[in-house]
Amino acid sequence: MTAHADISHSPQVDRASGLSSAFAAGLGGGGVMPEADPGATIAALFEAGQAAFPAIAVEATALARYLGERCSAAGGALPPPSLAADVYLACACVLGVPGAHAAFEREFSGVIARAAARVEPSPAFADDLRQVVLEGLFSAPPSATPKIAGYAGRAPLRTFLRVIAVRTAINLRRRKADMASTPLDEEREIAASVDVEAAYLEARYKAEFEEAVRVAMGRLSPKQRALLRLHLLDGLSIDVLGAHYQVGRATAARWLAAAREALREGTRAELVAKLGLTESQYASLARLIRGRLDVSVASLLRE
Repeated sequence: MTAHADISHSPQVDRASGLSSAFAAGLGGGGVMPEADPGATIAALFEAGQAAFPAIAVEATALARYLGERCSAAGGALPPPSLAADVYLACACVLGVPGAHAAFEREFSGVIARAAARVEPSPAFADDLRQVVLEGLFSAPPSATPKIAGYAGRAPLRTFLRVIAVRTAINLRRRKADMASTPLDEEREIAASVDVEAAYLEARYKAEFEEAVRVAMGRLSPKQRALLRLHLLDGLSIDVLGAHYQVGRATAARWLAAAREALREGTRAELVAKLGLTESQYASLARLIRGRLDVSVASLLRE
């Protein structure tokens, strides 16, 4: 075998080729590939998703097929890097990976609780809504598919869930005896306010958010900043990070996840310290933190 053949059949190339094939299988014959060879992009999404949820085991080829099956619904494009964790978790939930449903509930239970509070602020209603929403997300009759299977990575998973939760809350209240106490116009206003508030906060606090990220970055250890630079700016995978630091893949993934969490928590703490926000405003701002953090960090690292 020649040296040229060794390079062309390196593990990285073979892996990217395998992911492209799995994506194409999910896409089907009538779909259009978003890139000539999407394997490398899918590998990067997989690495970032695995770093965010290291305890949840999803096969890279399974994620590739999941993305292919939803490519048309996603506008013919792959999800952006900022949504890697969301598509990874959604894929795990669809596949029934152990721990995935519990992780989803830990991550997003507040979204359902706030949807319930908007429509009917009672603990009993919140419990009912949580049960109905989670049941609809993760189970369905034989002739239907669970709602989580409809997530294609076009928007943050938090936004996807919020729309479902608010609509379900309104429909649930319609079935209750006190439905007549709130006019239909008010229900429409509640549903519309969900996205309006998030858009307002993103515009209103963009500068404060960027500054909070800058401060949080400054409080990271040199090693944590180096990990983020190598992964987000230089594009190093977890395997390469492990080789760089001469540690195992699991250790590298754990280090990267810890650096992300420290940055996310530092940004949150800085915002809370400087801004007087209501609970719902902070919840919307937390979505902004999750959706824009990698982009903001990469921008700072280029400075």
